[in-house]
Amino acid sequence: MLTERTEYLEGQKFLSRHKDSEIICRTKSIIADKFSDVNQSGWQSVIGASNFYPELTRFEKEIKLEEAGRRLTRWFEIV
Repeated sequence: MLTERTEYLEGQKFLSRHKDSEIICRTKSIIADKFSDVNQSGWQSVIGASNFYPELTRFEKEIKLEEAGRRLTRWFEIV
């Protein structure tokens, strides 16, 4: 995830220019359907991966994913 403010703003300009792109529309659909909540199938697959922060408990992993989910939905302006 890009977290620097300048990267975020640059990304928003890119998304604005390409908002009607089939790829951007499909990406937004995937995020909304599989990654907008930690209990959705996309994040559950990430949590289940053995190499995803193996030293963390499931609860700690969920906290990291909730933060990533907020960034992802903010990035693609998904409500």
